[in-house]
Amino acid sequence: VHGKQGYQRRVHGVNGVKLVFLYNPELFPAVYSEGDAACILTQIVAFARASLEYLKSSHICPSIITTNDWYSGLIPAYKSAFNSTFVHICHNLQEHYEGRLYPKEGTLDHIHELPVELLVDPAWTNVIVNPSRCAILCADQWATVSCSYREELLASSPLSPILKRHCLLYTSPSPRDSCASRMPSSACKKK
Repeated sequence: VHGKQGYQRRVHGVNGVKLVFLYNPELFPAVYSEGDAACILTQIVAFARASLEYLKSSHICPSIITTNDWYSGLIPAYKSAFNSTFVHICHNLQEHYEGRLYPKEGTLDHIHELPVELLVDPAWTNVIVNPSRCAILCADQWATVSCSYREELLASSPLSPILKRHCLLYTSPSPRDSCASRMPSSACKKK
């Protein structure tokens, strides 16, 4: 990761846990900085690549890498250097919270450098770059916050066809809300 897309790293330890902060004042001039689709996608790409580059340069290869929500959605797509299992947590997949980007023109593939179909659903009328779509397609598994939300997503989310490609669906690790289950094989679609 270099140039405008690079990050400075700050590593801190808290109670034996290593926290890594990625900092780039050019890309993030303010907390929750705004921008057009190209600007936001540049931020997401830089974050994804910087996160994985940190692990690689530190010689860390976790058995499981968990990503959460749309902003980290490209991390599983850039996983080629890792033999890790990627699990993406779908925190909120409502239309306005799944990270949809509406480019002025094109699919912004010159920024993300990934196959376009990972981010843009060819069946949709408008070109929408969707990092949540990418996360679900590229992660080995997805999870969500509750059993009822999992069922809601499978029944009514615009992303439900790709969510259903994963057969073993997890939700909350809470013992009182444990509903890890296997979908019937007839409901599962192959990637």
